[in-house]
Amino acid sequence: MKGLITKDIYVTMSAFRSFFVFLLVFFVVGVAVPGTAFYVPYLAAIPGSLASSMIALEERENWNSFAGTLPVSRRELVSAKYLFAMIMVSAGAFLATLVNVVQALRTGAAINVIPVFVQCFALGLVLPSVNLPINYVFGTVKTRYVSMFLIIIMIVLAVNNSDSQAGNVIAVFDTVPFWAICLGLAVLFAASWLFSCWFVERKDID
Repeated sequence: MKGLITKDIYVTMSAFRSFFVFLLVFFVVGVAVPGTAFYVPYLAAIPGSLASSMIALEERENWNSFAGTLPVSRRELVSAKYLFAMIMVSAGAFLATLVNVVQALRTGAAINVIPVFVQCFALGLVLPSVNLPINYVFGTVKTRYVSMFLIIIMIVLAVNNSDSQAGNVIAVFDTVPFWAICLGLAVLFAASWLFSCWFVERKDID
């Protein structure tokens, strides 16, 4: 499992360098420019799409056939992608939280870092929770359209809530109890992982 995740991180750093430049630009703009609600969803959500990008790259390189010869189960292969997604989303959530902290310091607004991070993390995990099962069932092409649709929704929500105080990633979270966000995230992500494992274990791999 550790080797699979290490491989994903290494390949990501090599094959998706432009993505990290793109993310850095959004981070710098988010820190430098007041009113960054538009940028925060990108920082929190887009890193979660890297797991799907990795699957697309593996399909192109015929990785599935090679992976079948490794001493790992299909469940472990799927689990590695979900853990990889969590690592990437954690990094994005950290950057998004940092943007909120900087904005709060600039305006003098109060901010509670842990809830903000959890909100960003929850937002970020929505994308892989939806994308990964679709990826395994329908392939990477249809998953790209789903990703674009979800990101557009996040942008619209961010624009509509651009006047929220620093620390409010999306205003709808303000009315949801902290524990409910954590529970909903856990259920969604766990259900996505279980379904993906179930499907891949029964799928014929070329």
